[in-house]
Amino acid sequence: MPAESDSQSAKIPTASAPQASPPPPAKPTLNLVAGWIVPVLIFAAAGLLFFLISGFWTTWESAVDVKTDDAYIRADVAPLSTKVTGVVKQTSVNDFDKVQAGQLLVELKNDEFKAKVEQAKQAITEAEIKLADMKEQKARQDAKVTEARLAIENAHQGVKQVDDTISSSHAAIDEANAGIEAARAATLQARASTKAALADVTRTSLERARQEALLAEESATKAHIEGSVNDNERALANLDAQKAAETKSIAELGAKQAELRKAMEQLSSSKSDKEKSLLAVRTHESELDSEINQRKILDGEERQDAAEVLSRKAALTAAQVDLDYTMIRAPKEGVVGELKVKPGQLVSAGTQIVTFVSSIPWVIANYRETQLRNVKDGDTAEITVDALPGLHFKGHVERIAPASGAQFSLLPPDNASGNFTKITQRIQVKIAFDEEENKLSNLRPGMSAIVVIKPGHEK
Repeated sequence: MPAESDSQSAKIPTASAPQASPPPPAKPTLNLVAGWIVPVLIFAAAGLLFFLISGFWTTWESAVDVKTDDAYIRADVAPLSTKVTGVVKQTSVNDFDKVQAGQLLVELKNDEFKAKVEQAKQAITEAEIKLADMKEQKARQDAKVTEARLAIENAHQGVKQVDDTISSSHAAIDEANAGIEAARAATLQARASTKAALADVTRTSLERARQEALLAEESATKAHIEGSVNDNERALANLDAQKAAETKSIAELGAKQAELRKAMEQLSSSKSDKEKSLLAVRTHESELDSEINQRKILDGEERQDAAEVLSRKAALTAAQVDLDYTMIRAPKEGVVGELKVKPGQLVSAGTQIVTFVSSIPWVIANYRETQLRNVKDGDTAEITVDALPGLHFKGHVERIAPASGAQFSLLPPDNASGNFTKITQRIQVKIAFDEEENKLSNLRPGMSAIVVIKPGHEK
């Protein structure tokens, strides 16, 4: 019993223990704190995740394969028109036919254009004949110029010869004057010698007569007579010799005077010839100037004729081009659209004949600007076409547009005019196919496509 009472007494304090503990308001405060911490942590984690995603999303998005479904098949689509007015002669293709480069599509009646081509050819022939005739005239004129120059050279040579003759005449005159002076001196000397000889003859004659008189009186010897006679005869012979020498000197003087007159006449004649030669030189020089001027005139006419030939050839080229324009041909391999003209229809310049679609397609993919950070020319691409499910085409980036599509629009945006909403822009990327052309035959411009570019993987 004492043990039981102890246990009971022990239980009594245990039951009353809560009444002795601190007040209970402390437990609701802890629960309240714990209830706020969890939401705050959740919101903090969500905010951190949001900032991480928003900050690195562009980097992550451009670092992996970039994909877009905003892509379409494109090809050269050209409306073929006429450049000349005419009547449709025939159409060589039907709607949607495949054609090769240069294949005739539509032909206009071209009789008038052929006639213009023939006229232009005839005009060229006439102009070339005229030009060839002008060249022949120039050749003949060149011969005349050469002849005139040769005549001038001959005239100058004649003047030189006359000058040589004049110089010779002056030398002959000087020589004749010198001869005359010498002849005159010789004549004077001969006359003096003749007078001396005549005096000797007179002296010896007187001595001979005196000796003969003395001999008659026998006062002189025969030897003295013979000496006187010999002296007299020598004096007479000397007189005859001196007279002959004087006559010769006079004759030589006359000859020298005749030579002087001849040299003077030659000098006068040579001076007259020189005047004639100088006049001939001036005449030939004038003729040469005239021929050279005529040659220059022919040069000008030749240039005009050559320009005329070029003009006629240009006219032929224009006529030939107009003739070629009467035949509308395929610019390259492709497919024709619907023919818009029929045979017999009159068409004017600029009339659309048919729409031509090239057989070489490509893809224009409009990527968001945030996707093109690592994309560059040559990166490989995979293309799927909505109209051809299950088929995959390989290609590569050929070009990236230099501006966004908005910049090429008719009215590009101007965000500086007020409030604006920032929108991610699209940049066009041209994708060229790497497949063979026969595998692309089912593609048509305008088809929708999906393009995946692999940055860093070049073709």
